[in-house]
Amino acid sequence: MAGVNYLERKHAEQSETLLAGELQHRTNNLLTIIQSIAQRSFTGSQSVAQAKEVFDARLQALARTHHRLTKSNRSWLSLEDIVKSELEAFSDRAKIEGTDILLDYQQAQRFSLAVHELATNAVKHGALSTLAGDVHISWTATQDGKDTILRFCWKEQKGPMVLDPTRQGFGSTLLKTMFTGSRLDYPPDGFGCELETVLRFGESSVGQPT
Repeated sequence: MAGVNYLERKHAEQSETLLAGELQHRTNNLLTIIQSIAQRSFTGSQSVAQAKEVFDARLQALARTHHRLTKSNRSWLSLEDIVKSELEAFSDRAKIEGTDILLDYQQAQRFSLAVHELATNAVKHGALSTLAGDVHISWTATQDGKDTILRFCWKEQKGPMVLDPTRQGFGSTLLKTMFTGSRLDYPPDGFGCELETVLRFGESSVGQPT
């Protein structure tokens, strides 16, 4: 009996250590992202009030992801839920197609920020800045050897004529930093973005978790 109690205590201690380590990892990761957002948001020619508005909006995108994870009491989120949440105000103008992809905490944070930046840009300058414009979002997961490759596509249409950017803003920098396999296109008929990332075992899942 004493041996069983010892094993139970040992297991509990190991579980607590793992949980503490995971919490520390998530906290460090979140602080790094917030620091990067702050540095980018408060640089440039915009006023302090404008910078604060942008910074607050980006923090809200992170907060929504954290809230959904906490509320569900799970360590993963559906990519579809993230996309629909960020585009809730434009649900009638956003066509969303994709397989059931589950993202871990870190991947969910990245995609939440990415979709937020894409949506914000579309509202300010792109297809969602006009009544006729719309956005098509799609993603696929395919096997490449041992890896599962997630390809996320964002395509705007029926918006203002697109011009090549004269400088690289925070949004494009953020996307290229978080997704090394990223491509931004600026054809006249509508901005396009393709993000590619590897979904490694233990970080994400395709379909329902086992």
